[in-house]
Amino acid sequence: VSERIQRIYGRPSTVIHPPVDIDSFQPVKSKEDYFVMAGQLVPYKRPELAVLAFNQLGIPLKVIGSGEMLHSLKQIAEPNVEFLGHVNDDQYRTVLAAAQALIFPGTEDFGMVPVEAQAAGTPVVALGQGGALETVKGFDANEIPHKNENYTGIFFQQAAMPDLIAAIRQFEKYENIFTIQNCQINALRFSKDQFKTGFMQLVDRVIGK
Repeated sequence: VSERIQRIYGRPSTVIHPPVDIDSFQPVKSKEDYFVMAGQLVPYKRPELAVLAFNQLGIPLKVIGSGEMLHSLKQIAEPNVEFLGHVNDDQYRTVLAAAQALIFPGTEDFGMVPVEAQAAGTPVVALGQGGALETVKGFDANEIPHKNENYTGIFFQQAAMPDLIAAIRQFEKYENIFTIQNCQINALRFSKDQFKTGFMQLVDRVIGK
């Protein structure tokens, strides 16, 4: 967003990330054997990419949300892909927390769902574009993770099924490095308190305090 402002308006800008209700998410005692995708099922979020990848992998995927692509996605999905539709807040938090990882195949300027997943102690497998690069501490699926890094996810570089499948395979290989604690600590960077502090610091600078 900051780059676009500079390119289009020729002006520098300060980025203050939106607040996320971090405190409402809690980890569960033990993870279950599924992955999760959550959000509106619309084209720019590329939900079909996740469905097709999990069709091939045969691994359980739970899909939270509805939208214009719901019917077509159900038509192409194999039995290991489960559509939960709209769920209430408690169900959303529970399903998110118990998942092995969140699948995030779209590009968004920010994207709250990856932050919410991390707040629930769940790492993220995301397309390496847009806001995910700022909200997830990830390594490239084509690389070996560095030692002593507090990773919270893994990135795939192309919005293509082979790339996502490769990232999921890498996640399974290195899943022990993604800890609940690291996910929660990273999510704290986007808390309401951090938003208030950042916003007030900007206001103080502008008015010259």
